[in-house]
Amino acid sequence: GGGYATLPYSTGFEAGMLDEYWTTVLGTEGRIQVTSANGPYAGSYHLTLDDTTNGGAYSQNEAWLHLDLSGETQVSFFFQWKEFGDENHTQDGVFFSDDGGSSFTKVQDLAGQSYTNNTWQHFTLDLDALAAANGLSLSSTFVVKFQQYDNYPIATDGFAFDDISLN
Repeated sequence: GGGYATLPYSTGFEAGMLDEYWTTVLGTEGRIQVTSANGPYAGSYHLTLDDTTNGGAYSQNEAWLHLDLSGETQVSFFFQWKEFGDENHTQDGVFFSDDGGSSFTKVQDLAGQSYTNNTWQHFTLDLDALAAANGLSLSSTFVVKFQQYDNYPIATDGFAFDDISLN
């Protein structure tokens, strides 16, 4: 990882791995995978974040998408998300950074108990409006972070993401 994608950007994880624009941060017993298990939204693969043990240490997992948004306006951000029996944790959500990940601001809760278990939900976010509302600018070192916190593996806990696009 470490490169910054320009618009338009999309991934369905069909190469079976994260591309060069992603980095990951694992919690103590965390796991981040591009996998065909647990029912991708479309195609054969999706991104999952969960824990490797049943009831062990809580792990905060982070998948960072690096974007060069300098000079961009009217950016739409789309993704599919589902949760697997996940409880509501303040750490769960979508976060933005305009400084390469030095600091993050939460812009979207992903409250698992508010949704039907193991059911895909479509999210459309107005990226530049959310950034501006939170005092952020569309920079050349913009990061979108998907974050999940829990202590069980899928299908007891965890998140899945698929068909991510920005344009």
